[in-house]
Amino acid sequence: MAFAWPVRQVRWFLLPLNAAMLLATPVEGTHYLSDMICGLIVAVVAFVGVRMAVQRLPRRFVPLD
Repeated sequence: MAFAWPVRQVRWFLLPLNAAMLLATPVEGTHYLSDMICGLIVAVVAFVGVRMAVQRLPRRFVPLD
């Protein structure tokens, strides 16, 4: 979702799909709720870490938008 969020057309297509997948995962029995919460924490830490690392790169290494 973090990758698709800036693209408005993709965002609104993937948001309900992602929500449905998250709601179906514990019901299906493939993961516990604690697995999903820990996965969320890992994803947020990784996302913030990458953003901080990219901000510290010299401007010539940062891809232009």
